[in-house]
Amino acid sequence: MDKIVIKGAQLHKKGADIGDMISSLEEPKEAIEVRLPIHASDFSVYGDQVLAGLKVWVKAKEDRGLSLVEPNYEGVRINFDLPEVKGWCLLRKSLHDPIMPLNVEVTKGKCETILQMMAAFLDGYTDIGEI
Repeated sequence: MDKIVIKGAQLHKKGADIGDMISSLEEPKEAIEVRLPIHASDFSVYGDQVLAGLKVWVKAKEDRGLSLVEPNYEGVRINFDLPEVKGWCLLRKSLHDPIMPLNVEVTKGKCETILQMMAAFLDGYTDIGEI
């Protein structure tokens, strides 16, 4: 909170405000959340395996417009910078429930493009629900 107040004071001296800081950010064209059920008995361990596998999968595709956002303490966040779609997704574990929420936002293209790519990755995991 202190950092926000300090930044607000600095901006005020320049004749600006906090709104000016975020005015250049793009609004998402489309956003979606999918909650994927985990069917494994130890859903936390299984979720960790899925997230570890996702990191490996993304690193193998970095030259094709996918990149990991690191550090990320929520799960695995991926930026997509492809000709047909620009956006990101975040796959994470629920702390208490046997689900993995997948959030997707795009500024160009459709969320469906990212969902299809994520579905292709998740096809290798039999104890998680389909997208």
